[in-house]
Amino acid sequence: MNFDNDLMLFFRTIYEDSADMDECSAKVKSAVAAVADKLDIVRAELAVKMPATKLCEDGADMLMVLYDGEKDVENEPFEASFPLFEGGFITVTFYSGNSNGFDNEQRNIVEIIANTVFIQFNRVVMQELVTHVIKTDIETGAATLDALINYAGMLIAQNRIEDFSIIFFNIHNFKYVNKVLNYEQGDVVLRNYTKTIYRNLSDGEMITRLGGDNFVMLVKKESLREYIDLLSFMNIRYDDGKV
Repeated sequence: MNFDNDLMLFFRTIYEDSADMDECSAKVKSAVAAVADKLDIVRAELAVKMPATKLCEDGADMLMVLYDGEKDVENEPFEASFPLFEGGFITVTFYSGNSNGFDNEQRNIVEIIANTVFIQFNRVVMQELVTHVIKTDIETGAATLDALINYAGMLIAQNRIEDFSIIFFNIHNFKYVNKVLNYEQGDVVLRNYTKTIYRNLSDGEMITRLGGDNFVMLVKKESLREYIDLLSFMNIRYDDGKV
């Protein structure tokens, strides 16, 4: 089997830098399509399963079609699973158009391709995870101070900062929550309190945690009174950590 040019195109395409998951997906799909005919690949899929964590609160359960030759598949596919740093795994699956499946040579090459596909997706996952950690307070899900400063700088550069107001606030007597319960349950309450505020934010607005129970909100001026009322009359009760 000789298709050096196709493999070169595969690696050249897949190793191009990707800014985000969408761009990575597009390049991987294009790379797989470059070798599909020569390897008799009629379908390729990538599945991502991640448990819920503080870094990825909702977890992930996703199936992505990398290539679809629109042909019937009647054999056992080649499947390779790779663990992820935060738990869970990525599974890459290739289906052959041959009724007997991939031969040994094809299987060896498909295995290399599967590893390469995983490496690229895992790199982007880690890249987005690092960005998320830099911009997000892990305990509450609010933005970090650095994220607020960067966002405010962008608004200044766009001459839009005058459309916003800043609110500094904290939770009155929150220290008693930690005393009555414990710090772990106190963090649950704090996180759900932040979520409640998040649900009221409109596009372009931000809540930032400064530390402890101290927060800053960047809100549109026309909504300032509404947010002051919301924060002034919001009561916290503990019911399995719900606000």
